[in-house]
Amino acid sequence: MRAQLQPVLCSLLGAAIRGRAPRSLPALSPQAWGHLLDLALQHSVFALLYPALAGLPRGSIPASLLGRWRLLTLQAGIQEARRFQEALELTSALAERSIACVAFKGMVLRTLYPQPDLRTMGDIDLLVRPADLLAAEALLQERGLGLVGATALHHSWRSGPGLFLELHTALFKHSDGALEAAFFTHAITQEAAGRRYGAPAPEDAAVYQILHMAKHFRYLGFGLRELADLVLQCEQGLSLARVLERLEAFGTGRFGRVVLLVASRLLDLQLPADTVAAWNIPTALVARLADTILSAGTHGEFNIDNALFLAARIQEHGELSISTPPARWRFLVWFFFPAASDLHPRYAYASQHPGLLPLAWLHRLARTALLAPLTAWAMLRFGLRYLCVGNQRRRFESDLGLPQP
Repeated sequence: MRAQLQPVLCSLLGAAIRGRAPRSLPALSPQAWGHLLDLALQHSVFALLYPALAGLPRGSIPASLLGRWRLLTLQAGIQEARRFQEALELTSALAERSIACVAFKGMVLRTLYPQPDLRTMGDIDLLVRPADLLAAEALLQERGLGLVGATALHHSWRSGPGLFLELHTALFKHSDGALEAAFFTHAITQEAAGRRYGAPAPEDAAVYQILHMAKHFRYLGFGLRELADLVLQCEQGLSLARVLERLEAFGTGRFGRVVLLVASRLLDLQLPADTVAAWNIPTALVARLADTILSAGTHGEFNIDNALFLAARIQEHGELSISTPPARWRFLVWFFFPAASDLHPRYAYASQHPGLLPLAWLHRLARTALLAPLTAWAMLRFGLRYLCVGNQRRRFESDLGLPQP
């Protein structure tokens, strides 16, 4: 059922993101429509699809399901509008204190959609210069936000049950700062609700989008929403040749080409035939990445062939800081016995006193076993699973041209 509905989902999404009526759809049973909603929820595109569904002939979709879909969309749209308004107020406050910031990801990409509030966001991402971080955080604290986490890339802040904000000083771990500098140097101004905020230039945003996809693909995966974002970016008149040229410098040019071909396959992104032929990308590789994206969910959480998913989940629970994973056996050693610098800040004593690192390992394992026994059991299963599928996954990454760690 899932495989049969994936083309329908893509057809609907391709039309919805362009504000067009969907092409003729196959007749679906009420049960199939319910499964389609489940798929749309997994990929966080359900709200984007609703206007296209609402325009279908009466009776095309069960009235009860359409009503539920409408309610979910209204709830999501109201939440996004509130979140975006609060983000606008924060960017304005930062500007008033002469703190330069550039919004990126969802806060900027939403403007490409026919109905921006229907492009849901997990959080708000703002890039500030490292020298401005303390001043920016002081402002967030003054406005009632609380610090809920910190990594080498960003500090996470939350405003009650509403806004979740990531204040970045870098875009990627081990970044040389070139793309961050470009974000600021080439920044453009966007306006919404009478407020202005900085955003990356379209080319910089597209380069970042594909690099971000590559990062997520290695750790978790990425789904249709990120692919839809890229399609709309490309349809703004970007020079794909220039974007791919810049990606080559990051070692992700081939990956970028495969992703663009998947976007053409799934969401009808128009690419010049002669250019595609010159890329010489195997059709089977495009099909495999397309299948991986379709099975991924928003951030890879449903992607069963991604052995690094559990590692990222453990990072999310605050037990480990995931960086670029090393080779298979070294990864397992690192996963269970990480370096002090890769442990959560709660184990900072291992960095201050290197002799206590074995104690930190025991502390981490005991804490996980006591507070999250299911996660502890999953860690053991993960080790065995990684031994079984790790090499296959790494070959896939190599075929896609992703740099090997």
